[in-house]
Amino acid sequence: MLPAGANFLGGVLAEIVPVSDRTLALALHAAAGVVLGVVAVELLPEALHQEPEWVIIAAFVAA
Repeated sequence: MLPAGANFLGGVLAEIVPVSDRTLALALHAAAGVVLGVVAVELLPEALHQEPEWVIIAAFVAA
């Protein structure tokens, strides 16, 4: 319940408080960093145990 409430309050706050383009860009870069971190820590180790490993590595580098 707490994550849903925090998400709702964050959405309301984002509508009320004006945000500069620079702040928005920094927030989006931070979110992208979190996603990359999750992929690197959670998904890549499992994927690298599959055959062939070079396909997974090439896809990660290309993306």
